[in-house]
Amino acid sequence: MKFILVTLLAVSSIQASQLRQVIDLNFSVKTNMAGFSFVGKLSEKKSIDQGNTKKLQINPQDLTTEMSLRDEHMREQIFKNKPIIFEGKKDCTQKCILKGKLTISQTTKEVEIPLTQEGDDLFKLTHTISLNAFGITKPEFMGVKVKDNVKVTATLK
Repeated sequence: MKFILVTLLAVSSIQASQLRQVIDLNFSVKTNMAGFSFVGKLSEKKSIDQGNTKKLQINPQDLTTEMSLRDEHMREQIFKNKPIIFEGKKDCTQKCILKGKLTISQTTKEVEIPLTQEGDDLFKLTHTISLNAFGITKPEFMGVKVKDNVKVTATLK
């Protein structure tokens, strides 16, 4: 099955002096078959602090659903072997939000992703990304269709 991370990739570039790495990033996708869904994750920690840039880039090769053929389809057909990029900043004037531009499959959208602070330097996020919004055709295989929304969760430090 072809898959998505998708927001995952919605983890942001945050001010370099603050959040420095993505500790944990997961995504889940439901299908049209009850009880049949898929999960995936970022296979390694990713640094957000990349010099003076405020940018997080995730290569599709760093995402896994722990099924090699599905991963290959996800990387080629969903992400077209192009990186997922988030450029933005953390805004905590009223509540903590990652604001910026998320690029998936060469389509860029403005996003706002709420953050929950859990400790002095630990943040969590949960966000849903629409495949349609990024021009991604919902994968289908032998009658099993992926639903439009992909749920992304991440822990940032």
